[in-house]
Amino acid sequence: MDIMLVDMHPESGEFQAVGYFYGWKAKFEFASDTPIHWPYNKGPPANRPQCGFTGDAAECQTTGTASVSKGKMDEKHHRCAYPLIPASRKES
Repeated sequence: MDIMLVDMHPESGEFQAVGYFYGWKAKFEFASDTPIHWPYNKGPPANRPQCGFTGDAAECQTTGTASVSKGKMDEKHHRCAYPLIPASRKES
């Protein structure tokens, strides 16, 4: 075994082995008798964050009018190098 995955038991506060990685055979095995206690019992996190790893996922992009304040456009990536300020709060 090269790496042991441990989980803190929510009641006892003690760490328990829940899985083992064996590098020499490139294999991960779960411990058969110890469950993983996920936060809020929601299960494992998603493989991809909701807004992507860089925050540029289409479903997280806002729509509407905004202006660039004290910044410049990054032409290569077509995004602003500084935060956008909504038009309703546009600086003078």
